[in-house]
Amino acid sequence: RANAKAVVSGDVSSLGSGYVLTARLVSVDGTILAPVRETAEGDADLIPALNRLSKSLRQKIGESLRTIRSSDPLEQVTTASLPALELYSRAQRAFDVNDYPTARDLLVRAVQTDTSFAMAWRKLAVVIGNMVGSASQQRAAATAAFRHRDRLPPMERALTEAYYYSNVQYKPDEVVRSYQRALDLDSLNPVAINNLGLMYNAIGDFASAESILRRGMRHQPSLTMYDNLNQALLSQGKYAASDSVMAALKTRAPDAVITRVNQTFAASVRREYDKMDSLMRPVATGDNPSRIAQLYLSNVLEVQGKLREEDAMFGKMVARLLAEGDSSLAAGLLLARPGHDLVQRGNVARGLTLIDSLQRTPLFTSLRGPDRPLVALAEMQVPFGRAAEVKRLRAEWERAVPEEERKPWQEPQWDAYVAGAEGRWKDAAVAATRAVSVVHCNPCGRHFLAQAWDRAGAPDSALKYYEQAATLPNTDDAGVEDAIWQPSTLRRLGELYESKGEKTKALNYYGQFVALWKNADADLQPQVKQVKETMAKLAGE
Repeated sequence: RANAKAVVSGDVSSLGSGYVLTARLVSVDGTILAPVRETAEGDADLIPALNRLSKSLRQKIGESLRTIRSSDPLEQVTTASLPALELYSRAQRAFDVNDYPTARDLLVRAVQTDTSFAMAWRKLAVVIGNMVGSASQQRAAATAAFRHRDRLPPMERALTEAYYYSNVQYKPDEVVRSYQRALDLDSLNPVAINNLGLMYNAIGDFASAESILRRGMRHQPSLTMYDNLNQALLSQGKYAASDSVMAALKTRAPDAVITRVNQTFAASVRREYDKMDSLMRPVATGDNPSRIAQLYLSNVLEVQGKLREEDAMFGKMVARLLAEGDSSLAAGLLLARPGHDLVQRGNVARGLTLIDSLQRTPLFTSLRGPDRPLVALAEMQVPFGRAAEVKRLRAEWERAVPEEERKPWQEPQWDAYVAGAEGRWKDAAVAATRAVSVVHCNPCGRHFLAQAWDRAGAPDSALKYYEQAATLPNTDDAGVEDAIWQPSTLRRLGELYESKGEKTKALNYYGQFVALWKNADADLQPQVKQVKETMAKLAGE
């Protein structure tokens, strides 16, 4: 205090069910220069009262109204630590503009400052999920929030429980009930509205998602509300309404990555790959690329057969991810190269050898439980009869994921993989049908389901699901399945219709395949040439 002109002191006193907050500006000689006082009606009003007190004191000190009004208020969440609350508030502002790395780092500091800060743990889990980060870290953060929920007021407790039941123990009904409890307390709470809409999308109730999200958009729209409303509309085929939402988002946040992501998802639904490329490439390249933009762009490159470019981009991504400590996503990206050999190039021996060698690397052996890409590893090996390895991966998954945390489609999916690897393709198709029946997007398992019926010798069933996978709107937000399988599905549809003597349909699907791979890598062009020759023969006939 040696060189200070004055210091601020203050205290909080109980007043019935409320509080009295006082603050004083005191000169170095002890003279009270500016006393201020505010009252809070209860716990929920403490932070707003503190903000009012701060503004009053700053005005008396002489700070300009313009500066005071432009300063950001603290978030209204429960913590015993003011520094932790300040970190959380800064993290929320970073989150609102999709600066997830900054938000994550600030939230980590917040929970280190107050280890019982439930809402900071919850927000940290959200950020990790949005970054496609470590599943185990996301689960740990959500569990820490849940563990400290008894200290929370009813609103924060409802939000914390809802997130836990949607991302750790998967209980959709409990998620909906928890968010409804939150809305009973505050019918316009933006977090409850946004995440309830997200849950309705996940369970396929798109009309309810649209209804609740439009309520939020009328009062306190967040950028993520545009995102989730857009998904609800596109899943219902309401393209004109989706275009209106995206136009409004572009007006509000023209330069935000989430604006491009929304436009890209809409293009993905329609399979407008060139448009997706033009939207994502500017933010997926450069010195500070967006991770989500890079993942979207990778889907475009893969589906168009530009595998070398995708491999080069993934190489840079992996190096950056490992430097940032995100080993889980890095391991998943490294599986793209053997996947290219197995699916697009048909070099099975090299692909399987690379899978085996990757699993022995320090990166893969260091990953535990849900951070290991067990499902992807198994699916890649199913068509080649590696039943023992698929069973081993399933056993590892079962040890890593407790029964209460398993999604309803996961066990039938594993049943399908084991049956397929053992050559029991009809059983695989039946199990895959069960898995597809409880997901609410496309293709979301339909490419595999079609392949299972195809290998089981049931061409009509195979045709049904190949066509669904290839022609229904692509509402899978990740888009990975379409990126991998759409080219081979189109080609197989051409072959099946050719075998049935339906030349027009065969030419249609063959033509779509050729158009998709017109600029594919040179080592894929022999496949394009072969299909063109088949088309010429059919057209001649």
